[in-house]
Amino acid sequence: VNLAGYYISDNPEIRSKWRVPVDFPDSVTVPANGWLLFWADDDTQQGVLHTNFRLRNNTEFLGLFSPDGF
Repeated sequence: VNLAGYYISDNPEIRSKWRVPVDFPDSVTVPANGWLLFWADDDTQQGVLHTNFRLRNNTEFLGLFSPDGF
């Protein structure tokens, strides 16, 4: 599954907080029977799998949204 163009957010009211990059489809594709790790560390300079927000170490919302925001 290619996740390019999908959104990941820690806020249900702001669904488009971080967009999975579309320029690197090989880096954001989940292989069959596989997994993909995104880093919610607010350090986008480390690569395409690092979000522009950070998760706290306690209970927090995390959502994956389709390119149309749903």
